[in-house]
Amino acid sequence: MNPWRSCNAVALGVLSLLAGGMCSANDATLKAEIERLFDAHWEAKSSRDRESGDADFRRAQAAMPDWRLLYAQALVQVAQYRNGDAGETVRELLQIRKDDWRLYRTRAWLALAARDYEAGLVALDHCIRHLPAVDPKDPLDVDGREAVGDVGRMFAFLEVAVPQETDATTRDRFRRRWAMSFDPHRNASFESARNQVQVEHAKIESERDAIEKAGQEKAAKEKDEKLKSLDAQQADIASQQDKLRKDAESMQAQLKSELQTWERDDLPLRVAAGKLDAQAVSMDRDLAILASDIARLQRRLDFARDPVLRAQLIAEIRRLELIASRRDAELLGVERELDVVAAQRRLLLDRRQRAEADLGRQLDRAKETMSDLGKLDRRLSSQRQRVLRANEGSSGSMRALTIRARVVATYISFPLLEEKQRLLKLLSP
Repeated sequence: MNPWRSCNAVALGVLSLLAGGMCSANDATLKAEIERLFDAHWEAKSSRDRESGDADFRRAQAAMPDWRLLYAQALVQVAQYRNGDAGETVRELLQIRKDDWRLYRTRAWLALAARDYEAGLVALDHCIRHLPAVDPKDPLDVDGREAVGDVGRMFAFLEVAVPQETDATTRDRFRRRWAMSFDPHRNASFESARNQVQVEHAKIESERDAIEKAGQEKAAKEKDEKLKSLDAQQADIASQQDKLRKDAESMQAQLKSELQTWERDDLPLRVAAGKLDAQAVSMDRDLAILASDIARLQRRLDFARDPVLRAQLIAEIRRLELIASRRDAELLGVERELDVVAAQRRLLLDRRQRAEADLGRQLDRAKETMSDLGKLDRRLSSQRQRVLRANEGSSGSMRALTIRARVVATYISFPLLEEKQRLLKLLSP
């Protein structure tokens, strides 16, 4: 027998147990109808197909009320991965055949597949309670030993795979009571089945532990490599930041030196410009006074009639005009000197502004680079924290084994298709 690949497969096999030994009569018409229903609805692919199959079964049951039709419907429902509907069908069957140990065994399998572990344990107890005693005429006791073995496998599953899901005291009480009801052969079948599950579970746990250990070693190595890589990157960032800080300090010192040089070179020009400006102001004032005196003498000359006085006035005006001409020439020279000094100061100022702008741009670039490096360093620190918090050894394979160890299908198998044929054979004349 091949093990089932999923809980659905387990439920399929479990339900098929209903057929063995439960037929009360053979009916060719019933067999033909069940074969038709199997062929029509066994592999329904859509919800519409499944609904059509349910309606077909209801019509058949209305025409031929028989618990075997209900059982066939349960098989089809499980084949369609409808465990919930199959469970409802099994409950209906239990209303009809309340003392059938096979149905309780089926109920237990379905409950465990659906992870209703308490209900599964209770169903196992009912299965043992309703199991017939050993028939002296049948010393092989095939059905009894098979049933006890199935119960042993399911009970061991509850013991070793999901021990926290049911009460240990209740399990122990059931096991002691069952042992008291078993003969030596059934007890041997029970214990042998339990041991098989325990061995299988131990193998899975051993494999999982090995994968976990290998995963932890691999994860630790990868974590160490990642941390080393992150450390190297952060060290490089720190080095770049330190260099940028030193460069920024150097540029600031250079800018300070440029300003001091400008102040030193500009100071004498500023002093000279001040003196020249004072001279120009003084000369402007003298020229204004001379112009005023010349204008006053010119008015007197306009009204003078005495030739001697007029000659004196004309001589004084000419003298003042000569002085004013010399003053004006001197003022022009001073203004030219002021232009030269101003040009020199503009050159110094332009050099200062260019130096400030160039160093300012370099400082801005350095600050921007420092900001980018800071962001990168924070991202690397965040990555480092994630690496440190990573769950070492967790892998898909280990999680798959953990899930597999907690699935009843791992330990219990049943050939559904063979049981389907068995049901049809039981209905044969």
